Amino acid sequence: MDFGLLIGPAVVAAVISGLVATIGFLITSGTSITLHKEKLKADIDLAERKFALDARLADRKKRQDLAEEVLSGFYEVRDVMMSIRSPGGYEGEGKTRKRDPLESENEAQRKDAYFAILERLEARHEVIAKLRSRKYRMAAWFGGDAIKPFQMLHEAIVNVTVSAQMLVRTAGDGSRQINPSSHQKWEAAIWWGAPDPDPVATKIDEAIVGIENICQPILQETESRSATEQDNRFLR
Repeated sequence: MDFGLLIGPAVVAAVISGLVATIGFLITSGTSITLHKEKLKADIDLAERKFALDARLADRKKRQDLAEEVLSGFYEVRDVMMSIRSPGGYEGEGKTRKRDPLESENEAQRKDAYFAILERLEARHEVIAKLRSRKYRMAAWFGGDAIKPFQMLHEAIVNVTVSAQMLVRTAGDGSRQINPSSHQKWEAAIWWGAPDPDPVATKIDEAIVGIENICQPILQETESRSATEQDNRFLR
């Protein structure tokens, strides 16, 4: 028997088998590398989408938190100003004012009543200052128009302050020729509801409408909830 005839085909078969195995290995390795690259790309894309979603949600929460703080602050200051401008007095109010020895008792009582407005403003200064301190953050997040309601509110408070100061300075002073219309304007500023319409209350209400127009849409914002929910499902 010629073993060479048997060995030849076996060698060829072995070589072919080896080549097939090698080619299969290379194909499998290439496929594995491709799949790994695709998975890596998908993981990177997923991480980027998650980061973007987290950043978007964090920004929205910051905007909503600020809007809620500012809007509630405006409501609080409105109530504070209503209390400050209340015509009703309290025991001991106005007594921190230094009286002039030449004042009559009637003149002193009138000045004390006006000075009580300044005492109330000072007592609630922190509430007003706390709201005012958020003005520039509002501008940074919502644009320059967000400052306008703050300015309107500030103008109303300044009007009350200056009017009270002028009334304290001029009450009972017959030597000064005070225009009666000026006196009426000052009293209208310091007393809530004195004239109808009340100019200070109207100014404050306009400021609140302005800040509501800015803040309420943010607080009611759902930011395409379905899209966010879809992102959340994808990221799970």
